[in-house]
Amino acid sequence: MGHYSPRKGQLSDKVRPEVLETKQREGRDRALFYLLAMSTGLRVDEELGTRTVGDYDREARCLWLAAKDSKSVKSADMPLIPWVADRLEQHLDRRLADLQAQAKDKGLAIPLRLPPRGAVDQGADHQNI
Repeated sequence: MGHYSPRKGQLSDKVRPEVLETKQREGRDRALFYLLAMSTGLRVDEELGTRTVGDYDREARCLWLAAKDSKSVKSADMPLIPWVADRLEQHLDRRLADLQAQAKDKGLAIPLRLPPRGAVDQGADHQNI
């Protein structure tokens, strides 16, 4: 058997809080992305990777897939499982709160909603779902 440090798996005191927060957010984003991929059957790069905030309908709880992005070359509304839709909406709400905080810190107008275009999973610098 291999030899492991007694601290294996424990956080180090040397991790800066902002680094830890960034890595935790990235992990949540990645988990949501794969959850969406598994629950919808969409291909990660060509179909799911190009979904934008504007492609999600909160009322219908569906992702819209344009024909040009689809393997079958047909547009489609992809209904989400309710708990998956809940996770996506929590993610989008967090993204909006982050965007609002950034705007406030920079003295800019505070947005009421996320911009509809841009990619879904790429964090605050992009507008993906």
